[in-house]
Amino acid sequence: MPHRGSGHAGDGGSLDCASAVRDDGLTQVEAAHLLGQHKSWVCRRLALLEKLSMAVIEDLRLGLLGPALARQLTGCPGNQEAVLSMTRRETLTARK
Repeated sequence: MPHRGSGHAGDGGSLDCASAVRDDGLTQVEAAHLLGQHKSWVCRRLALLEKLSMAVIEDLRLGLLGPALARQLTGCPGNQEAVLSMTRRETLTARK
């Protein structure tokens, strides 16, 4: 099984959760134990990834997008890339 300690830059653990559950076949409870988190933490991160477009997930993986803004983008189904582009152009944060 791959090492999970390093994580991905800025993703808040979402990609480690997805890898543990989907790629390694662990249950959410097993993934939570492996990652040192509660099962609800794993569930929330998996739900986050299900609501994001592939392009936004890639930015999250690369550390170009933080978890707070990623959570905000889940409320923009269908136009996440456009909203993300606008936030970058206008230098907005998740709070703005």
